[in-house]
Amino acid sequence: MKRIVVLGGAGDMAGVACRRLAELRKDVHMVLADRQVERARQRALSLGPAFSAHAVDILDPQGLRQLVSGASLVVNAAGPYSVLGRPALQAAMDCRADYIDFSDESEAAESMLELHRDAQEAGITALIGAGVAPGLVNVSTSV
Repeated sequence: MKRIVVLGGAGDMAGVACRRLAELRKDVHMVLADRQVERARQRALSLGPAFSAHAVDILDPQGLRQLVSGASLVVNAAGPYSVLGRPALQAAMDCRADYIDFSDESEAAESMLELHRDAQEAGITALIGAGVAPGLVNVSTSV
């Protein structure tokens, strides 16, 4: 079973993405990671047995890498991306997990695109800026 870590898992965008991923894929376990762990836990319970919750501080590199280790995909729904985007992408690269975020912040995207070569060297796919515009609906990926 593949493991997906959803950063900002208690948020609204994460909720939409998790419900949709659960409909599309039955062979995944999703970890809803958020600093509001109780809210993430409630969402996980409402979504079913393929979901669990975990507390996370994205600005704690060691703790974040420990959480992401073994995941096939990191979905970053935690903002502001200008602060949290790059550390989340770095953890995904360190753990060789594919990455997607919902950012619509151009400065954050530019900063993370500087890591393009590093992502290639890590052998991961990183989709930056799949936010509200153009939206997750327009992105189709194989997890």
